Amino acid sequence: MKEKIKFFFILFVIYFTLTLKINSIEIRQLASVDNNLINNHDLMIEVKLNETLRGGKILKNQYNLILDKLIEYKIKELEIKKNKIQIPESVITENLMKIIDISRVEKNILDKLMKNIEIEIGWKKLIYIEYRNKLEINLNEIEEIKNKSKANESGENLILMEKNKKINIIEVTHFNKVKNQYLIKKY
Repeated sequence: MKEKIKFFFILFVIYFTLTLKINSIEIRQLASVDNNLINNHDLMIEVKLNETLRGGKILKNQYNLILDKLIEYKIKELEIKKNKIQIPESVITENLMKIIDISRVEKNILDKLMKNIEIEIGWKKLIYIEYRNKLEINLNEIEEIKNKSKANESGENLILMEKNKKINIIEVTHFNKVKNQYLIKKY
C-alpha cells in the first residue's frame, strides 16, 4: 500500500512540475525608454487589446509596429507625469464606454485600454496647454477653402477642421521633439 502511495505521489510531483513548466512564460525585456522597461508580457496584452478592438488576429509581423506603439505610449506617459497632468476617472470611463462593451473584455485588457485612453487624453491636454496660445487660424484661408469647396460646409466646421489639422501637426512635431530627449533601446 505504501508503494502505491509513493508511486502516486511521485507521479503527482512529476505531473505538477511539467504543468508548471508548460504554463510558465519567460518574461523578456523587449525595449526600454530611459529606465522604464517594456517586456513581452506588455506586448502580448497590447496584441490582445488590438485583436479585441479589431475583431481579428494580429499577425506576428505586426508585433514590431505594436512595440513601437508601446514605446510611444511610454514616452507620452512619462511626459504626462512630468507635467503633472491628471485625468478624472469619469472622463476615462466615459470614453471607454464609447469604444467597447466592457462586459465582454478580460480585466487585464480592460485595464490596458483604460490606461491607453488616459494617456491619449492626457497627451491631448498637454498639447493644448503647451500650444493653446500659438494656435492661429487664418480666416482668409477658411474663406478660400469654403469658396473652393463644392459641399456647403459651415464656417464653424471648416474652422474646426483646420484647427484639428494644425493640432495634429503640432502633436507630431512636439512628440518628435520630446522623443529625442529619451534614451530608447530595442532589444
